[in-house]
Amino acid sequence: NGMFPARSNERMAALRVDHRIANGHTAFLRYAHDNVTSIRNNLSPQSDSSQVDTFSRAHSAVSELGSSLSSRVLNTLRAHWFTHTSGGVPHARDGTPGIQRPSVSTGLTVGGDWQTLSRTRVVVSDTLYVSGGNHDMRVGGEAAFGTHELDAHFFEDGFFVFRTDAPFDPRSPVTWPTSFQVQAPNSQTYTARQFAAFV
Repeated sequence: NGMFPARSNERMAALRVDHRIANGHTAFLRYAHDNVTSIRNNLSPQSDSSQVDTFSRAHSAVSELGSSLSSRVLNTLRAHWFTHTSGGVPHARDGTPGIQRPSVSTGLTVGGDWQTLSRTRVVVSDTLYVSGGNHDMRVGGEAAFGTHELDAHFFEDGFFVFRTDAPFDPRSPVTWPTSFQVQAPNSQTYTARQFAAFV
């Protein structure tokens, strides 16, 4: 029982710079950032040891060079870098297993609460716009490279389920746990490449 601080914060930033290089040539650079954190994210915990802090951080940078080749032809070269990391971590990890009993649960009892997901994506594209009379045409190509990472700690400290609130007594089978789970940390990385052309 008791009252514990449980706050959420979000910080955002955006910046854009435009520049005219010469007649018919322009460029811009845009950066955006978003950072969200939540302390003690569980709204109805049975104990403070079950609380999880969550986070989400993103960065995005876009640059584009536009070149007017004639009164009817425009070319744009664009690059976009994006990275995003989100997940959850125990609010106060002490290394003890999660325990679930009929009246109360302590520690981490939900496997997916403790994990971090990260992704990074870089996209480069070139587009040629042609306007003539009643018809417009767009021709271009795009190359995208991405990396996705998982860092999971599902039940790394173990998780016991008991069917009674009585303290564990090795001489009394009725106090023994009915199940136990433990998993080693799991890290995965997935990379992707995409190439596209369009008319």
